[in-house]
Amino acid sequence: MLKVTCCGVGNAGSQTAALAVEELGIDGLCINTSQRDIDMVKSEKIKKLLVGDANGAGKERSLAKKFLKESIMKLLDDDEVAEIFNTDVLFIISSAGGGTGSGMSVLLANIVGEVYPNTKVIIVGILPALTEALSSQLNAVEYMNELYTAIDGATYMLYDNDVPTEKELTEPEIFDTINRNIVNDIDVIRGTYQYPTRFSSIDERDATNIISTRGRIIIASVNNIKEKDVDKTSIEQMLINELKAGNHAEFQRDLICHRTGIICNLSEKLMSGFSTQLPEVQKVIGVPVEAYTHVCVNNDREVPNSVHLIVSGLTQVNDRIRKINDRIDEINERQKQMEDDSELNGIDFDEMSSKIERRKVVAADDGNVDLKSIFGKFGI
Repeated sequence: MLKVTCCGVGNAGSQTAALAVEELGIDGLCINTSQRDIDMVKSEKIKKLLVGDANGAGKERSLAKKFLKESIMKLLDDDEVAEIFNTDVLFIISSAGGGTGSGMSVLLANIVGEVYPNTKVIIVGILPALTEALSSQLNAVEYMNELYTAIDGATYMLYDNDVPTEKELTEPEIFDTINRNIVNDIDVIRGTYQYPTRFSSIDERDATNIISTRGRIIIASVNNIKEKDVDKTSIEQMLINELKAGNHAEFQRDLICHRTGIICNLSEKLMSGFSTQLPEVQKVIGVPVEAYTHVCVNNDREVPNSVHLIVSGLTQVNDRIRKINDRIDEINERQKQMEDDSELNGIDFDEMSSKIERRKVVAADDGNVDLKSIFGKFGI
């Protein structure tokens, strides 16, 4: 298996990294600018690093970058951090719409890639739902711009808070679901499901080739497949459903991908009806330049049947970026409309003030109401 580690930046990234450390037994680090957020990382197995003034970044990506700049030498001189960064694969995980994670993660990935050239850095971003505030959408656009322009040949994975589900989930449920999906995908990439086999296999060098391709990686996993399940739908269709309906951000439907790796652990019956060439899947993702297969015939009834697909070299998510930009325009237009529609527009405040003064005089002269005394009781 590949040696993988993780670094969570900001609150979302830190919680995901802590889960990976606990569930997968890997080494990890979380970085935050907020003492309150870092205290919420309950795992004792993950290294925690606070940078900045402990008050957070307040959704300001530039401030997060400033804090990282001030702390980078301390970070790189730390022996424990060096051990985490000096690995086969390092996942740097963060929200794309926040301040700390969005601001630091791509920059940190660039630095680690330069300092540790033998480490394959995979950037993992979580996009905000389109219903989130304007600041989250703007931060996400800036994050994506850095992802595509600041690092030559970046490899990345994108997840999305806006993915529709069969039932409406609460915000904590969405948060937990995405975190777990990221951890499961890390588990697939490191090679957990590549069981020993006498058939075609994906070794460590093959796996490294798949994930070293510049561009986006997306993973579809189908677990606990029962033989009766294929009576309703094919395994290929199950993979396609996962590609379309998982917590990954939507991928560009341009049928361009570079490499694929299919990892099968299926009973003889299931294997007999499954083509590792994936003709139906190729209609969705395109025909890869290179395809790798790992086939293990599962003769152990205690081991669940599973299939995992790794697709790499996918193009940038222009359709999703367009939706974010449309959302930004929509919010700005609403703000402008609110200003234009304000009932306060056209009011002559000088005239209103004079009327108020006249009312005060009349009231005072009448001897019924002392407005000054009333306002005075309220400190006005």
